Formats: sequence, structure tokens, C-alpha cells
Amino acid sequence: MDAQHVEFETAVLVPSQREIDLETITLAVAAFPNKVGNLLMKALGAVAPLTELKHLKRVRKAPDDGTLLEAILCVLIDDGASEPAPASSTPDSTPADGPSGDSTDARRLPIPLQTLYNQYGGIRLRLLPAAAAPPQNRQQWAAWTQLWPITWRIPENGTPVTEEAPVDACMQRYFEHLMRAALQLASGSGVDNAAIIVDPAVQVPVAEAADNSAVHPLQHAVMAAVQAASERDLAQWPAERASVDPYDRNGGGDGGDLSDVMAGRSVAGVEGGTDLQSASSPGQGVLPHGRDRVIYCQPDAVFGALGGCRRLHACCSEIVNLGQGSGKASASLLTFRRSQSLD
Repeated sequence: MDAQHVEFETAVLVPSQREIDLETITLAVAAFPNKVGNLLMKALGAVAPLTELKHLKRVRKAPDDGTLLEAILCVLIDDGASEPAPASSTPDSTPADGPSGDSTDARRLPIPLQTLYNQYGGIRLRLLPAAAAPPQNRQQWAAWTQLWPITWRIPENGTPVTEEAPVDACMQRYFEHLMRAALQLASGSGVDNAAIIVDPAVQVPVAEAADNSAVHPLQHAVMAAVQAASERDLAQWPAERASVDPYDRNGGGDGGDLSDVMAGRSVAGVEGGTDLQSASSPGQGVLPHGRDRVIYCQPDAVFGALGGCRRLHACCSEIVNLGQGSGKASASLLTFRRSQSLD
């Protein structure tokens, strides 16, 4: 293969998550006088903490009476399954600032909440719908918070990519340049796959390797490149002390404290902020830890980490795809905070 004559299509971000639909739960919401707000919040936190619904605000001002506040007491799970609704649409259920919901009897509450309701002067109890899960983006938040107020929090791994979007011209040139190098390495080595680890800040390769899995299954191109990067790190930053066997209870036989020995040990690995270019999609068990992006040329829909029935890493990934056609090559980019094999 002449990598210089390979044509790439425009790279696009491949959804890392499927956009979720709105699913609602039924809340038992009680109105109380404003003056009991602080005491009420402490009592609710002790009696019914609702740890699975942290995205919902526990208390709000009553939309129809400024002298009252409304608080979530609990979820009434015996009212039937929630009905999914399109995430992009405005919910048809009772909005947060709309009219009252269906009234209900306090006897439907658990005994501790009945006591709390009476102790703090509960005025009314009604059923209101709310989002069962936190929104993925601000658009969902704007729609779902109309049911019951939601606290917007940026997702832990960043806002997920839920629809395809093209990368800019600069990133396109960067991907193509390094992918050509990976393809050329594979072609020159007479194998189908090769991997290059790159420092994107300076666009300089850190390590590279061709696939040798025919000799040993752990010599997949990606793992071989990671090993080469580890050896490079050890050469540049050698260990101050001799390596020890982590399974040796004596800490290497010197009689010293194991924690002291391990503290002086240099651990090699791929540092964060690197790009890994691979001619073929890495499998589910060979994705390296500590890197930001993996760019691959040939997707593997069966055993690849981004395809197949497991779809490993999908929930914390940002993927870019350069589609492959006749006479063309493809590349994909994957961004995670961390990697974890579920094999």
C-alpha cells in the first residue's frame, strides 16, 4: 500500500452515547410553610435521602403561593412504569411552574414520612412527574426541568457526543498525516496493523510498533507500541532503586518496609495527553491506560473496543470516524478519561 496516495474522507465525531429519552418517575411532593425550610431539609436528609435522585432539587418555592415551599418526600414506585417521551420535545406533563398535580392521601407515604409531614405542618400532598435520570446536555435540561427543577451538572466525563459532527480542517490534516505514517509502517513491515504513539502538543512520535500477534497474541501492535513507550520512559527516567516483585512479601528481600521500596520505584507507562494511531481498531483488552485519544484506520465491528455487542468504553468516549470507501482508508478517534477492560 502506498500510504501517500490513500484518500481520506472528512472525519466526523461518532456518537459516544445514544441520546436518552425522557423517562419520568412519580414524586410525592408536599407543601410546607416557608419558615420550616431549614429544619425540614435536615429531617428529609435523615429520613429519606434520595441518593439516586441527586439531579433533582429537593425543595422549591410553591409556584402558586409565595408563602409555601414544596419538597420531594419520596418516589411512589407503585404508580406504574414511567412512559418514555422524546428527549428533544417539551414534556407534556405538568410543568414546574404550572397548576397543581393530582392530590393524594398522606397515608400512602411510609410511616416515617407521614410523621414528618404532620410534624412540620404539611399543608397539601400531591403527585408530580420528574425526570428519572439526569440530562445529558443543556437542551435536555431546559426541557426536563419544566417537570421538576433539575440541578445542571456537567457530566463527569464531559458532555457526551450524541450526534455526528465534522472535525475542523486542522485536526483533519493532523489525523491524515499520522495515519499515513501508521499505514506506511504496517505496509513496510509486511503486516496488516501498526501503531504509533504521538505527543499531540508537539506532534512528535513517542513510540511505534508493527503487529506481531502471529508470534504471540500479546504482541498486538497497540500493546507493542505501549511496551516501546514504556521502555523509552525507563531509558529517559530510570528507576532510582531496583525493581521489586510486587508479589514478594519481603519487598525484594532487603528486609525493608515494602511501602518504602515501592515509593522509590519508577513505573513506566503511557502518560496522559498522548494520541495512539493504529491501522486497525484495538481490541477490548489492549487499549492502553492514560492516553487521551486512539485513532484507528480499520474498524472492527465484532471484536473492536468500539463495536460489537459489548461496545466497551462507549459511555465515556468521543469518537471520530473517517469513512472508508473503495480505494480509501478510514480513521477513527476515541477520547476517554480512562480505560478499563471488561473481558
